[in-house]
Amino acid sequence: MRFIRRQNQERNMPDNSTSSPPLFEAITALRGLKERSRAGWLLRGVKNVESVADHSWRAGIIAYVLAPEGYDREKMLRMGVLHDISEINDRDYTPLDGISKEEKEKREQIAVESFLKTIPEPQRSEWRELNDEFEARETKESKFVKEVEVLEMVFQALEYENDKNYEKHLTEFLMSTEKRITIPVLKEYWNEIKKRWPKKALEEYDPTQYKYHY
Repeated sequence: MRFIRRQNQERNMPDNSTSSPPLFEAITALRGLKERSRAGWLLRGVKNVESVADHSWRAGIIAYVLAPEGYDREKMLRMGVLHDISEINDRDYTPLDGISKEEKEKREQIAVESFLKTIPEPQRSEWRELNDEFEARETKESKFVKEVEVLEMVFQALEYENDKNYEKHLTEFLMSTEKRITIPVLKEYWNEIKKRWPKKALEEYDPTQYKYHY
């Protein structure tokens, strides 16, 4: 009887050789964000460039800790962390890539859907809705996270400036975002970054020499 009972127990055990946990492939795919360098910094000769995952992680944290009262901070944390998931299966585009906004959005949507195929329901629908909300920029949370994304980039530019990690000054990343940060709590941080920007870099800045408009 003991032998028969053991056989029955073994028969009911899952066969790990033919199945995987439901989110295994999705978690593996996220490696793509850790390995993809932020293209704007590469264009400026920055060494040891941050990854897309680095940027997304801090954007999510900033959105969470600076969320005004009445905002869904948990949603904004998720939105900040996940806002660049298209870059798992696509590149980090810049305005210098020579493609239209419509074509960029089309490619990014295809890349997002490719990744979402690795996620089972209901998480797939939840992630798609979150991504669609961010891209639509119609809710207060999505507008906030978009400005946070820009602010995080400016924080990174200041850090590269202070580290002298560039071929040319990165002041255009600061100045080209001045009008894009409009939410008071975020504008306060942008203004503080400008105060701390190296004086020489500001003095040498030539607005007519823009090469990269974020």
